[in-house]
Amino acid sequence: MLGKLDPHSAYIDAEDMQQVDASVEGEFSGVGIEFGILRDTAIVVGILDGSPAQRAGVLPGDRIIRIDTLDAIGIARDAVPGHLRGKRGSRVGIDIVRRGHSAPLHFDIERDMIPLRTVDAAYLTENGIGYIKVNRFGRTTSTDFRQAYKKLGAPERLILDLRGNSGGLLQQAIELAGFFLPRGAR
Repeated sequence: MLGKLDPHSAYIDAEDMQQVDASVEGEFSGVGIEFGILRDTAIVVGILDGSPAQRAGVLPGDRIIRIDTLDAIGIARDAVPGHLRGKRGSRVGIDIVRRGHSAPLHFDIERDMIPLRTVDAAYLTENGIGYIKVNRFGRTTSTDFRQAYKKLGAPERLILDLRGNSGGLLQQAIELAGFFLPRGAR
């Protein structure tokens, strides 16, 4: 059946589906680190504002070498969230290597609820053009977008930035498209 679908379709097993659901629900419990894998190491590429990781002092560029008792060198990209996320109030220890420090640094972080914002930026340019960046289509995207648009004063011209948008819920993408299309358009 999957072979007959478009190249952007894939089977997601039950365990992975829990992670997908968390990425579109609007929040999850974790430490608030955005990461990438470089060679064999998880590299912190971003820290969510107000997150437990930010409060603990984790910085972009830090290389995660241990998560609790797990040696994180060589860890698969899809395994990292399962170790960093967890029940609110539970703790996770991470060891990182940071440029300028000769020894690894240890952080003991208490997990908390991490809101997933789907609108990264919303502002008016000098000439009154609105700019809104949508990074994914989660459960709150349509509402988040409309609130941002309203805060901008409903500008007549708007740049909707979807670069790097990781996808998500089709219904939210349709609702956002509906904002721009005349009623009844097909």
